[in-house]
Amino acid sequence: MRSWVGCTLQPGVYCRVLALSLLSLFLAVGIRPVLSQIPTLKPTLVAQDNAQSLVQQSQEKYKNGDFSGAIELLRQAVKFFEEGQSRNRAITLVNLGRMQSELGQYYQACETLTQALGLSSKVCEDEDLPENPLDWVSEHLRQTDLVYQINSLRTFGDVLRAIGRLEQSEQILKRSLKIVDSLSSSPEQAERQAQARSAVFLSLGNTFLAQGNLERDRQAPIQYEYEYLPWHVEQATEKSESYNNAEIQYKCVVTNCTTLQTVDEAYKQVVMSKPPLSLTGIKAQLNLLSLFLETGQLQAAQELSNGINLSNLPVSRTKIYAEIKLAKSLTYLEARKDKGTPLWGNITKQIETAIKEAEKLGDKRAKSYASGNLGGLYEYLGKHQHQTAPSNWKQEAQRLTQDALYLAQPSVAPDIAYQWQWQLGRLLKTEGEGKRKEAIAYYEAAVKTLESVRGDLLTINSDVQFSFRDNVEPLYRGLVALLLPIEEKQPKQDKLKKSLYYVDSLQLAELQNFVRCNPQGDFAAVQLEQSDNQGNPIEVFHKRINGITKTYEKPIALIYPIILKDQVSVILKLPGENIPLLYKSIKKYNFHETYKNWKDLMARVS
Repeated sequence: MRSWVGCTLQPGVYCRVLALSLLSLFLAVGIRPVLSQIPTLKPTLVAQDNAQSLVQQSQEKYKNGDFSGAIELLRQAVKFFEEGQSRNRAITLVNLGRMQSELGQYYQACETLTQALGLSSKVCEDEDLPENPLDWVSEHLRQTDLVYQINSLRTFGDVLRAIGRLEQSEQILKRSLKIVDSLSSSPEQAERQAQARSAVFLSLGNTFLAQGNLERDRQAPIQYEYEYLPWHVEQATEKSESYNNAEIQYKCVVTNCTTLQTVDEAYKQVVMSKPPLSLTGIKAQLNLLSLFLETGQLQAAQELSNGINLSNLPVSRTKIYAEIKLAKSLTYLEARKDKGTPLWGNITKQIETAIKEAEKLGDKRAKSYASGNLGGLYEYLGKHQHQTAPSNWKQEAQRLTQDALYLAQPSVAPDIAYQWQWQLGRLLKTEGEGKRKEAIAYYEAAVKTLESVRGDLLTINSDVQFSFRDNVEPLYRGLVALLLPIEEKQPKQDKLKKSLYYVDSLQLAELQNFVRCNPQGDFAAVQLEQSDNQGNPIEVFHKRINGITKTYEKPIALIYPIILKDQVSVILKLPGENIPLLYKSIKKYNFHETYKNWKDLMARVS
């Protein structure tokens, strides 16, 4: 049930990123994690045998793709350590939380990590952190070394960001940074300290970036004319304080700075930094490059892009995502060249290489992501770079996108499958009126897939960044524009009903994005019979609308203005009518002229 007032966080299974480094999270004597130092557990002899057995079983399940089974084994390990093994239990909980977060189960990970840290699970919802930062790490976890505590807090900060608790994420990560500064500066600790500091800077930068994106979406006017293409950056965004803070963190990762610096000082060090960088450093470079482009710092972006080298990274899903992210940034830079022909061939080859790497790994999700993005590049070239685009760009784009959708079925990977359904709809839309019906079908399929995970849209995956402005709003507006073409004087009733439903869905998604929670219940406190929720959601919505009109003593009419890219449409529903009756659509230019004349008239009258 939905409500405009009440907000409840839902468990997130939004972006199931199965990083190969996840294997380092399993607990076993003698196994050393790659990204963090996990203390060796010391249970009794019998318990040790049982623990090793659980670890081996979970490793096998993970390798065989049974991720839920692997997590269940760690849950058993938690119960195993409940009596007399508080320290080991806390360590196991931290690693369970890490695994859950890697699989996109952010809300479950948050609850797991609060247990490990000795915090209330309500911190994952609406409760503030304790005032004393010393209370943010449990007594049992304090028995581990400081680097492990730092990494535990950093993981918690990442999870808090993923569920939309941005202020709390910032607090936790800054606390983690203070612990880094308290580490011994001895030569044997120097490398661990530098690695820990870089990882925290990267996480803190990602949190500031998320804050900047939220500020951008809240403050910017609605972009009715904004037609999203995944390989096209519409315009530079004003550089907010959050974006500025994110920039500093990323620069500190790349340059190994030990304290926060000014933007100019940090930038000079970034340009002068020498390869090869760690994976953390490369991620920071890519995020910084995207931030430069987002905020219109093209010269800085060009200089930074010249120094990014991915060739030393081992073949993995992380590398594939990094290659695509870099290719998108280079596309933006190439499109703005003043002289010479853009090097589209080089960028195309880079993505083709990513596809081959995914095939080598046998990673269907990564191959889908790479193939779909190559189709998106062809779509962009065909629409905005006509002179340099391949002659068969549309056919290639459709073929690649269909392949990507086949590899990422909506029931398996809805978070990326909807993007390919939407992309196919856009491509069919370019073929004219004869393909409108088919384009609408793909748009509707994309919305249906997206709404299946809409409760998890708050999650922010570090490899596949998600933006409401880019990834949600244009889909809904594009679908309504297809349903209500301006040349059609009186659309059919089913199109009007669908349009109202999708506009309402967009409003709910906007509310969710702005207040960072999931709307629950029915607006206006209109209750439906339980059986109603089993039917067609569009019919359920209109039954709810009819229920609203019955809550007033006098008959009321409902007026729905819908503002699209090139038109303003109005749908009128009269009292007692179960279906929308009247429809009027005018060109937006005429609307603005009429509105301006009306304002001038009102000013003269008053």
